[in-house]
Amino acid sequence: MQTRLFVAVPSYKPTPEMRAELDSFAQALGPDTVVEIKESCSIIEMARATLEERFLKTDSTHILWRDDDIRVDAQDILAVVDEDLDVVGLGCRNRHTPEKRAFNVRPLHHGAGDLTPRVIVRPSGRRVVEAAGVGFGCILVRRRVVEKLWRRPDLACESLENPGATIAMTFLPSIRRQIDGVRRFIGEDLSWCERAREAGFHVYAMLGVATDHGGLADVFDEDTLRVHPVLAPEASGGAAPALNRSLRRALAAARR
Repeated sequence: MQTRLFVAVPSYKPTPEMRAELDSFAQALGPDTVVEIKESCSIIEMARATLEERFLKTDSTHILWRDDDIRVDAQDILAVVDEDLDVVGLGCRNRHTPEKRAFNVRPLHHGAGDLTPRVIVRPSGRRVVEAAGVGFGCILVRRRVVEKLWRRPDLACESLENPGATIAMTFLPSIRRQIDGVRRFIGEDLSWCERAREAGFHVYAMLGVATDHGGLADVFDEDTLRVHPVLAPEASGGAAPALNRSLRRALAAARR
């Protein structure tokens, strides 16, 4: 099947320069690329839901989420497409804490005694790490993932753009117990990743790709992997799992 990309950009007030850059970006991605901007919507969850609704009305095979302050080379996106993964994001620097060189990737935790993210070398030679969640600054999602999440009846609500029509609020924030036993607020993008994982899909972050987040240009690679408190469903009895000493030390170091 031929790949057709749908570039989704939530932007409250897009500038002419941003639109021109997106047009150039789309041309580099291929003639079947569609670009949609949801503007003048201050509620990010509704902006993303509206863009998903537009995406599902097309015959596009993938939705590429890209924030309006993210810059990435189109050829790197095409390389990500070639990996044929369901959900794969690019690491972007956190602008709020530039001094920490923190990225928007939460590597998947594989157990209390295993805190090292597992780097997977693909047949192409490219490297990915499985993640509990990746921020939606720049992330590629296959159509079947969106379609499956949209079948959840508990997420159904009325469309913002098409009153009377039903959409799915797959980007609702959530409160989840994490591996240190604390229940925390989880933003809309990481909550979406958790729902995708609950639906049976894997979430990955690509290593070795340069991104620019509002002037913070960097490459997410092995030396930038950090331990985060990873999203984890509550235990059936509501009790937090006991943390061993090495896990407590790692979590404390990650918060510094």
